[in-house]
Amino acid sequence: MNNSTDFNDTEEIYTQALVWDAHAGIFPDSGIDLNILNEWRENRVDYVSINVGFDVMDWQQTLTTLAAYRNWVLINDDRFVLARTIDEVV
Repeated sequence: MNNSTDFNDTEEIYTQALVWDAHAGIFPDSGIDLNILNEWRENRVDYVSINVGFDVMDWQQTLTTLAAYRNWVLINDDRFVLARTIDEVV
């Protein structure tokens, strides 16, 4: 049995797929350089979700991080979209 897949078939599947990363694993920090998200973009990820906070952070840290991330995405709208609906993703 031959389990190899033709590269062209793989490329076609990848191109047609919606590549979704529900958790990028970036530690929530309002001071982080979000240009790291270019790695996902360069690898043709269509949607990536980043955490703005979690249970060990207080709500003030979470809101500060949320505001910083939102600002960054809006400033970099030539490369990234702050998706509000699924239609903005697909």
